[in-house]
Amino acid sequence: MKAQFDYSSPHKVPNHKDIRVEFTGKNQTKFGGIQLVRKFLRRLKINEELGSALPVNKRDGKFSVGGILVCLLYAVILDFKRQSDTLMLRLGKVFQKIAGLDDYPTQSTISRFLKGFRVETAKGIADVNQKILKSSRRNLEG
Repeated sequence: MKAQFDYSSPHKVPNHKDIRVEFTGKNQTKFGGIQLVRKFLRRLKINEELGSALPVNKRDGKFSVGGILVCLLYAVILDFKRQSDTLMLRLGKVFQKIAGLDDYPTQSTISRFLKGFRVETAKGIADVNQKILKSSRRNLEG
């Protein structure tokens, strides 16, 4: 995997014509692009932002609110249609390594988590989205 653009300036945004991403070589995994998603999500601090802003009642476990939402976000990005399809991500140690995850929640963990969603949760996600969008725009202008 090669991404060719200049990271030397944190405020420099490359022109879309300057970006070239290639997935070539032997033994390629279909999760190669997840490395770019991982860097993007970490830079935006999605896990932390969602975890601190969302009113979700969740029992204690090894996954934080932000962590479960990031795992579900990976499933959406990879175009999984059903929650049961995420078993592949739970069993896929290559995916987990590339995505920087220690584990992936079980289907029952995801189901219990989603049952706790309320209107306030959706509003919290929208608020986090607006906060990150505003912050990104300020960084681009500044």
